[in-house]
Amino acid sequence: MRRHRRSGGSLKGAASSSLLAAVLLAALAMTAHGPAAEKSKGGFKPYAFRKKFLYLQSDDPDYTYDEAQEFCREKGLFVVGYDDKLKQVPMRDLCYKSGKDCWVNGRVGNQCALIGPEGNGEPYPDDCDRKHHAVCWGDLDKQMKNPLIWKKRSPPPSPAPPSPPPPSPPASLPRPSPPPPAARQQGEGPGQG
Repeated sequence: MRRHRRSGGSLKGAASSSLLAAVLLAALAMTAHGPAAEKSKGGFKPYAFRKKFLYLQSDDPDYTYDEAQEFCREKGLFVVGYDDKLKQVPMRDLCYKSGKDCWVNGRVGNQCALIGPEGNGEPYPDDCDRKHHAVCWGDLDKQMKNPLIWKKRSPPPSPAPPSPPPPSPPASLPRPSPPPPAARQQGEGPGQG
């Protein structure tokens, strides 16, 4: 039986970051492939957290626990530990508040750690073979040029230095002023004399 899920969610406090804007613009360019690309397994969205960490969340809940581990490993990232409270902070918005179940790192037998709406924002056990979202984390600065994350193009480069101004036109000699009109003297001029 499938549960109804709400979509959405955001990370608070990072919206004003220009780095977040660059990450999100790159993500939009990367995910704007059309309807066919949205159906394929492996799509994800990147999120920045505290200008230090990069999180990737799979677009679809298509991953068993082991597949989620591999999804993150393939990108050079990690699954958030079930007991890592700092790295779980964004999971509250990405998973719990958005109504999505997301795997976190932790396993006992065939029970694996999950964060989702049923756990009050805390990890709880679920069957490792069930399919949920994969969420990975890594160092934001180190991952900015990771081609496994930024497939279509690298994150935007720093702005180029300004171009030098064009050369000034050569200085021209000032034109001489026209001479003032000569004062007419009496008796000069046509018809006189």
